[in-house]
Amino acid sequence: MEYSGMPFQQSKETSRRDLRLEDTYFNKEVEKAFVDHSKTVFEKKTKPSLLIAKEVGNMYTPSLYACLVSFLASQNIEDLKGIRVGMFSYGSGLAATLFSLRFSDDIAKGSSLRSLHDSLQNIKMRLGSRIKVSPKTFTEILKLRDTTHHQAPYTPIGSLEDLFPGTWYLEHVDDKHRRTYQQVKKSCIQRNGLLSKMNVMNCESTKVAEEFCKVSATPICLSENVQLV
Repeated sequence: MEYSGMPFQQSKETSRRDLRLEDTYFNKEVEKAFVDHSKTVFEKKTKPSLLIAKEVGNMYTPSLYACLVSFLASQNIEDLKGIRVGMFSYGSGLAATLFSLRFSDDIAKGSSLRSLHDSLQNIKMRLGSRIKVSPKTFTEILKLRDTTHHQAPYTPIGSLEDLFPGTWYLEHVDDKHRRTYQQVKKSCIQRNGLLSKMNVMNCESTKVAEEFCKVSATPICLSENVQLV
């Protein structure tokens, strides 16, 4: 049967069970029924993986793994022991990939899973520490990227002050399009007279951390490497 392009309108007398498969593809009532039926499962299994997607938007290639990071960061380490998660990604066409990951049973201190889990506990804080700019400034940033795309040789301009400690950034592109990268030092950098939380997390100076604690009233664990708690 050829599809006419018009959504199938289910009459009040027609049960969903009586619908032909072809007539369910564009049926909004059927779609809503499935959404309502799966809501509890969605809230439990899928929603925890959408934190970064909701905050950042579509990142294309890294989107799937940003969802994995969101899921790991939202769970207690005990709840991750030995579980299996489904990883599903799809493009705008017909291509899609589905595979699963099984987490380790070892969640002891120093284990790979616990180390990975612990390293992601600052995700919400990092998202919250982003700097807001005006639409005009944002447009200027995008315009600069557009006009310099594929330029060679090229040396990017701009301040490194707002990059997280440890961030890799493009330093130079030579005339053969070979790229050189550098990493923001993991040290304490003052911004507007105060230390940012992210910088304190990567600072090994107890004295500097104590000063930050005085001005911010943020609890800090003064161990070998200063960490926010």
